[in-house]
Amino acid sequence: RACLHSPVPAARPDPESTGMRAKTVAASLVLLVLLAWALRALGLEVIFPGGGTTVFLSWDSYYHARRALYGLLNFPKVLAFDPYVSHPVGASVPWPPFYDFLLAALAKLAGAGEARFDAVIAWIPPALGAATVPFVYLAARAVCTAPIALGAAAIFAVLPASSLQSSVGVTDHHAAASLFSTALLASGLPALASPPSVRRTALVLTRPAPPR
Repeated sequence: RACLHSPVPAARPDPESTGMRAKTVAASLVLLVLLAWALRALGLEVIFPGGGTTVFLSWDSYYHARRALYGLLNFPKVLAFDPYVSHPVGASVPWPPFYDFLLAALAKLAGAGEARFDAVIAWIPPALGAATVPFVYLAARAVCTAPIALGAAAIFAVLPASSLQSSVGVTDHHAAASLFSTALLASGLPALASPPSVRRTALVLTRPAPPR
């Protein structure tokens, strides 16, 4: 009821009124981020069996790794045409380029060469998953009280549907999609508590285009 059946402005009391100070909220979020990271690091002995080997957990993860490695070695290019697809003629890669470019860019920032590349990008999904936790809190806090928003962040941190798709070695795009979509919600939901003119503008900007 604190979220769905109360006017939005009334559902955003000052942290003092809910008995939760800003430092308490910040400390709670730090703990949830660490918890999210720890859960997503489970099973690392499978991902790193030894001998410098990195095992990815899905076929899509392997192909993202291949495409990102090409991006690292040919930075800032991204593999757009792959001669190994639809052999022997090759084919255009149907995936958008940004995620694989992001993997390559982060690996480059980490100073990963070709030998360490797989091990570095295997840890990027847990980092993205943990980074999503504060945005879940901010999105929920825009329409709910601080305790409920922290509860939402806690659920996301431990939810198997989230943690399994952003665990170490799962270099598919799901962790990035979750992070960016939640960040978009966190930036847009505060408009619901704004004056009506601002809300109308936000609805116009986010309304889907009519079918042609």
